[in-house]
Amino acid sequence: MCGSGYAYDRIKKVGDRVEFVSQLGISESEEKLAKPWKVSEPNSYVKPSVKGASEFGDTKRPYSDPSPENTDEKVSSDKKTGGQGSEGSGNDPTSKPHTKHTKPNPNRNNLVPANVQLKISDKKCSGIFRELKATLKHDEHPNSLAIMLRIFVELSLSCYIDNNSIQLEHNKTGLHDKVVKVTNHLLEMKKLTSKQCSAIQASSSNSLKSNGALQQYIHNNHMFPERTSVNGMWDNFEPLFIGIWS
Repeated sequence: MCGSGYAYDRIKKVGDRVEFVSQLGISESEEKLAKPWKVSEPNSYVKPSVKGASEFGDTKRPYSDPSPENTDEKVSSDKKTGGQGSEGSGNDPTSKPHTKHTKPNPNRNNLVPANVQLKISDKKCSGIFRELKATLKHDEHPNSLAIMLRIFVELSLSCYIDNNSIQLEHNKTGLHDKVVKVTNHLLEMKKLTSKQCSAIQASSSNSLKSNGALQQYIHNNHMFPERTSVNGMWDNFEPLFIGIWS
């Protein structure tokens, strides 16, 4: 299983930190504390001001532990929702890896957006994913990123084909042919929508056939990776990876 894949180098620069927070979809809280408080002094905590709360005298109520009644209500609520509150999916094995959907930045320095989390069972694919997400950067490793993306696509497809006993036609064993076969299977399994399936196959046709960009990055010494193009390839293939590793 692959971890979150975060590394210090990813947030070393101010611009990297801004981009990282943006990819996580974190926004400033609308609630404001009346005054600072120390974790070591929990009784100094004052609840944030809420519009209209002053009418009931609750704007400055000191911190206190939940009452048994409230705790019981929460436990009861969690049981009804699988232990996850109103958002919970419980331990449903069919639930997909958690990935917040934020608009991808095509100029990002890391290939894999910070919010993308894949539960990868294959050890080698897991290691490659960590490198693509946290170690390799466009401004330092442009060729390595492009080539490793190509390898990650192929190995992920091979794992899914083997794990699901998918048969390939004798004359259709190329990388694009595998994408078509796997995406059609994921569509049948309802892990992809028809539009996602079509988009992935179109992207694969442009990048994974013999004259496609990802193939040329490896075999053509006159073909150089370009940041926004490579990032766009990841963005187009991301639903495929989520489907494969869900």
